[in-house]
Amino acid sequence: MQVRAFLKPAKLKISNDNQQIILSYDARGAFHARQLVTKVPELEEAVARLLGDTYEIIVISNHETVWPATPLLD
Repeated sequence: MQVRAFLKPAKLKISNDNQQIILSYDARGAFHARQLVTKVPELEEAVARLLGDTYEIIVISNHETVWPATPLLD
């Protein structure tokens, strides 16, 4: 797995209900957040192997959610 470098600058938080893994990046970590988004399926597989598949991964970059991507409304 090549996501380790992209995870390093993230602040990790687990939701109170233990259903979400939230990775937050400040403005300096925006590049890492964008790169991690391309690797989320790989990260989800690793989390599922270790902790089970009950966790949702959320990536926040500079106070905006970048994963899961929010569809545009027409």
